[in-house]
Formats: sequence, structure tokens, C-alpha cells
Amino acid sequence: MQKSSVVGDLEKNFKILEKSFLKSVKKRCDFFLTSELFLTGYPPQDLILRDDFLEKINFYKTKVKNLTKKNKSILVLNIPEKQNGKIYSSLFLFQSGSVLYKKNKCVLPNYGVFDEKRYFSINGHDESYFEYKKKKK
Repeated sequence: MQKSSVVGDLEKNFKILEKSFLKSVKKRCDFFLTSELFLTGYPPQDLILRDDFLEKINFYKTKVKNLTKKNKSILVLNIPEKQNGKIYSSLFLFQSGSVLYKKNKCVLPNYGVFDEKRYFSINGHDESYFEYKKKKK
């Protein structure tokens, strides 16, 4: 079931994510998927241009990673991430307190309500895949 998040309310969004993830762990789910930019709320717009907000995202990213420490379920989370002065829309797969896989979004929609090229950078087209049970995902 898809949950709603609130733009800019990382604490509330994390609590929703945490509660839902722990339910999925009890059900022994292989994967727990969040919607795009769930932690920040979508669309975060100019909030992601603020260094203090990006620092808060990193704080909650660590909390998410720690949430997976004693669990086999893989938590899939997309968040803004600043690297070398540029902001990327980055997908993380966390399991057992570690990052299993990371990939930056390389196709940014820029029409209608979408204005992702204003906020996010791309670093080429990454054709790597996450392999799970000998299948590419």
C-alpha cells in the first residue's frame, strides 16, 4: 500500500517509513519499496537547494540504513544527494545496515508539473543493474 508523505517533514515521513518497513520485515518481504522522494516529500523543489535540508536528509539516510541493520528485507529509497557540488536523485538499496546498491537517476522529466532538470544533475547513462537471486533488477 502506497503511503503519502509531507513535503519537507522528514521526521514525520521517516516515522511512516519506519512503521511500514517493520511491518514488511515481520511478513518476511524481500523488498520494501518507497515512492520517489518519499522521505523529502514530492516535489521538494527549492528545499533541496538548501545545505541545511541536505544535511537533514543525510541524517535520516543514516537512520534508514540503521533501521535495516538486523533485517534481511531490502529497503529501496530514493533521495536527493549532493556529490561534488551537484545534486542527484539517487536510488539506494539498504540491507543489514549497508548500502547494497546505488544509482543516480539519468532521465529527468521536464514537462508539465515536472521541473527536475532545474534541481538535479545527471552523470551520464549508467547501465549497471542490481542482481538479486541471479536476476537483474
